[in-house]
Amino acid sequence: MDKEETFEFLDRIARGIAKMFGSNCETLIHDMNVPRHPILVIYNGHVTNRKVGSTEDVYGDLANYKSQYLDNDFVNHLAVGKSGKLIKSTTFHVRGEDYHYALGINFDFTYMREFSKMQNDF
Repeated sequence: MDKEETFEFLDRIARGIAKMFGSNCETLIHDMNVPRHPILVIYNGHVTNRKVGSTEDVYGDLANYKSQYLDNDFVNHLAVGKSGKLIKSTTFHVRGEDYHYALGINFDFTYMREFSKMQNDF
C-alpha cells in the first residue's frame, strides 16, 4: 500500500475501534516521520484531552526518549493521565518507503476499577 492508502486504512481502523469500544476508548494516528510525532487524526480525544496537531504523548514527552521507544510496538501498557485516569495503551507502528505512522489505542478503565472496588466493599 502507498502512503495515502495506508493512512486511509489506519483511519478506518481507528474510527471503528473507537466506535466499537465507546467513549472511553481513544484512538489516533501519529506521524512518526515528523519530529515530536504530531497527531494526524484522533477519535474520543477527551480521554487524554488531546486533539489533532498535539505532540504530547500518553506516556509523557516520548520525543525526548531514545529512538528504540519510538520504533517498537507497545502492547497493553499502563499509563496514568495527568488527571489520574488509568489508561491501558497500545501502539502499533506501520512503515513504508515514505511514511511511518503509529496507530494508538488508549482505553480509560478508571471507572471500571472504581466499580470493582465498590463491588468488593459491598
